[in-house]
Amino acid sequence: MNRRLLVYHAQCFDGAVSSALAWDYFDATAPVESTELRPVGYDVRDRWLQEVLPADSAVLDFLFHPGATFWADHHVTAFLTDESRILFEQSSRTDWLYDVQAKSCAGLLYRHFSNQRSYRNPAFEDAVAWAERVDSADYDSVEEAVMPRAPAPAISMSFAVRRDPEYSAHLV
Repeated sequence: MNRRLLVYHAQCFDGAVSSALAWDYFDATAPVESTELRPVGYDVRDRWLQEVLPADSAVLDFLFHPGATFWADHHVTAFLTDESRILFEQSSRTDWLYDVQAKSCAGLLYRHFSNQRSYRNPAFEDAVAWAERVDSADYDSVEEAVMPRAPAPAISMSFAVRRDPEYSAHLV
């Protein structure tokens, strides 16, 4: 069966938007019969690099994995070992994206798909803009952060209440 696995940071607005954005891009450019979502948390750190990922796996807004066909992240903590960082740095793979200066993984992906792949779905523009604000805590005020009126920061806060992976996958 022609399948794709999207592994992404669970309980995270940026992870959810990044996953939806990547799913849209992959379906538009390389469709498969089915896509499986796997929201993950940092509780997998100790076994992450030993996990075998199936072919056509994407890891988004989460720790580097050398078995990922596609990987994108922006966190300074993306590499669990010096060896994995060196592997990334010595690779010429164009489907491994890392930019510690990016405000969000969703923004990194959106710019990459547009600039490098000539693909941009404007339906994601607002969600990406909010992912940039939420993930970098770039709020206009403290009130906007803790008493959100807009849907995106309210969804982001909902992850603190609904920590189950099914909820995250449902949102994506």
